[in-house]
Amino acid sequence: AVRVRPLLSSLESGCAHCVDVMHGAGDGITGNPSVIKIGGEAGPAFTFDEVFPTSTTQVQVFEHRVAPLVESCMEGYNATILAYGQTGSGKTHTVIGPSVTVQDDTSSGIIPRAVTSLFQKLQSVKQEAFLKRDPPSGKSAEAENDEVSYEFEVRVQFLELYGEEIRDLLTSSASAEKFSIRDVGTNDEPEGVGATAQTVESAEEAMRCFTMG
Repeated sequence: AVRVRPLLSSLESGCAHCVDVMHGAGDGITGNPSVIKIGGEAGPAFTFDEVFPTSTTQVQVFEHRVAPLVESCMEGYNATILAYGQTGSGKTHTVIGPSVTVQDDTSSGIIPRAVTSLFQKLQSVKQEAFLKRDPPSGKSAEAENDEVSYEFEVRVQFLELYGEEIRDLLTSSASAEKFSIRDVGTNDEPEGVGATAQTVESAEEAMRCFTMG
């Protein structure tokens, strides 16, 4: 997916509009496929799975591209979001937003929204399991030997890959020891061997780890 940011009044005042977004059949926000044209009607056109025009909100980006991945995580699948673009293209705004808090529902980026959504879904599943085990008065209880329970643990890692070296950003050491990523375990899943894994119990705690990193 491509997100087109608006011109920055502080840096690009006086610049002419140069990107046009043309949608296929869709909901009016995004289409499938979507096309961008650069440099006016005679300019080249590029087709993508999805294009977000300058009017797209943070909520729309999350709902279209990230919320389905959070659902997949709840079903046991790994998910990755990769933000790619040159300096000043809007990566930080899309991924984080203007701050790392989880309070701003309007401008919060992908990470605060995804973490908040994940904890909300986990708490909802835990509550449903509790009601099945101890139903409120007036509702049928399950068999005594068919007890339902649900527990979860969320751990956060924050790694930096720069110049082909990987650093742990959650370590308390001023000079973080560099380490490698190797396939470990019975399923040969990649893991940063020796990297800090901080257990968090809320979205706020997770974002504090982000701030510390």
